Amino acid sequence: MKRHIEYNAEQQSDNYMTVVNCNDRMLGDRLHTTLRENGRPDFGVQYIAAGKGYFEDDGKVKTFEKGSIILYFPNVRQHYYFLEEDKTELMWSHFYGDACKMLEPLKSDKTVHIELRNPKEFERILKKLVAAYNEKGAYHETVCNGYMIILLGLIMKNAIDRGMYTDSPINEDLDKVISYMHLNYNKPIDLELYAKMCYVSRSRLIHIFKSYTGDSPYHFQLKIRIERAIEMLTNTSMTVSECAEAVGFSDTSYFCRIFKKITSKNPSSYREK
Repeated sequence: MKRHIEYNAEQQSDNYMTVVNCNDRMLGDRLHTTLRENGRPDFGVQYIAAGKGYFEDDGKVKTFEKGSIILYFPNVRQHYYFLEEDKTELMWSHFYGDACKMLEPLKSDKTVHIELRNPKEFERILKKLVAAYNEKGAYHETVCNGYMIILLGLIMKNAIDRGMYTDSPINEDLDKVISYMHLNYNKPIDLELYAKMCYVSRSRLIHIFKSYTGDSPYHFQLKIRIERAIEMLTNTSMTVSECAEAVGFSDTSYFCRIFKKITSKNPSSYREK
């Protein structure tokens, strides 16, 4: 007997990923239709492995073919159906957790449709998820959650490849990172923290940050440190070594090398003024 996992909104902040349910089903026996005016409290993804599906938004019906993903955000209206003659094979999963924050750039109050560039890759992982969910066994929940996280990564990869969104929706998060850097310029550069603030991977953070600012996060924060050091050297009686330590450098000679590399001047030249 399958164990039903109840969704609890209070758990969402305490779980990185939880798979509520998933399955793989042939729908060629009759008309299958679903209408949820208020959606579901969790996230949902449907994959059309064969045939086609019909999804209605604002009175307009869209046809989604084989190899398509349909993504639903929590509490978003759902209305879809599958005709007997289409012999549709539908695979799906419902899930929630902090990992879902990576889907934020795609957030919508309507059906989100993505045509996969490599549907076989997505289908292979989804089949593994369904198999693990149905087989149960030791650590099956951990295995299921791991597969679901991989699927989220593939969803976002395909969304980017399809040009479904630019980096602009994430600019507000990047601005928060930059503000954090200015306020905490003397703290160690923390790419993992910055990536979490933008709900992206570390490698993705580096890419979008450089596109947004023209600098890598590391070099950008070094510039902030040097700017603060210049202010201290110009407006206070602090020594070069004291300024270096104040902006986060434990090695004064290294600070001087970076300072000259960025400004083409030695720190002492500001002190002489």
